[in-house]
Amino acid sequence: MQGTARQSKARHGKARHGTARHGTARQMHINIYIIHVCKFTYDNLHVVNQPYLVIPGRSSLFHYTIFHKMVLIKVQNNEGKNVNVEKFAPFFFVLYGDIQYGMIRANHGWAEERLLLREAVKKTNKLKPPFVIALGDLTNKFPIDELQNNQIVDLKNDFTLLDKSIDLYVFCGNHDVGNEPTYETINHFEKTWGDSYYSFVYNNCGFIILNSPVFFDDTHVSELKDKQLKWLEDTLKKMTSLHVKYKFLLLHHALMYDHIYEDENIGLIYGDKFHSYSEKNKFHIKKETRLIIYEMLKKYKVSHVFCAHLHANREGNIDANIKQVTISAVGMQATYDKSGVLIVQVGNSGVDYKYYPFEYIPNVINV
Repeated sequence: MQGTARQSKARHGKARHGTARHGTARQMHINIYIIHVCKFTYDNLHVVNQPYLVIPGRSSLFHYTIFHKMVLIKVQNNEGKNVNVEKFAPFFFVLYGDIQYGMIRANHGWAEERLLLREAVKKTNKLKPPFVIALGDLTNKFPIDELQNNQIVDLKNDFTLLDKSIDLYVFCGNHDVGNEPTYETINHFEKTWGDSYYSFVYNNCGFIILNSPVFFDDTHVSELKDKQLKWLEDTLKKMTSLHVKYKFLLLHHALMYDHIYEDENIGLIYGDKFHSYSEKNKFHIKKETRLIIYEMLKKYKVSHVFCAHLHANREGNIDANIKQVTISAVGMQATYDKSGVLIVQVGNSGVDYKYYPFEYIPNVINV
């Protein structure tokens, strides 16, 4: 995708409220905010006609919460973001693929990854997007391990270099919760970073974040997989009823490698930098679950799916109306792509996106 811009279009209406996943809002260095809160159930939307006090470090939010003016779930910086949920206005945001502290040297240090992330942050600070989303595999060491905790400490320290006007959203990849995630590893992630799946609305556009390792292998977490699938449909349904202009799905694993109906055994892929082959089925969601998700995306008119995990740039059409965009890594590359970020521009007539290696990231994005 280097050097080329892609465009696709979707047409929707307006929204009146933003959505957020149930659970406790976990924040780093969050100030006290007064926000207007709505209770959200799957049957109705009830507006609480009074401000609600959010105090950092306390479990003070309702389950199944919708925020009217601010989205705080997963915000890692010290300011919440005023969100225009009723009227669309053009904007852009930045995506970071696999940061993965420790991968380059197989967990024997991660100085290179720290330099790469700091370069990404430096370039992002010049652009001043409203928010950044990191697409999983934040660290390389699998949980639960002291070395992973050390990687997390350094990563959080480096994230503090992000300009305080820019909100940071993160979610889990397979290295964050394991290739066969358990309730213990997911709980460890959520205590460290916050909810592993959630949603929010910014400028009348819906963002839905999934815990894809649960879909990749649900051996130990089948109930959580089913719970998340139900939550996904309920969230898409609610966003549709609120008439958001665009709906974006973000997850670590891609839904598909070549096409949406592909089977499990689809051959091998060669990693140039690894000098080895991997099975392609490590880079998609299993067919049964994938097709369940796909039917929801069609039904509720999701326009784009953004993912990582491959450590290489790749894109394709899930169908005529849904684009899947897999982005390469901030950290180690599997092919001859370069470390960089994806910049997504959301306009009145469509959605443009382009992957920029660090040296080609512009200083200004016009929306």
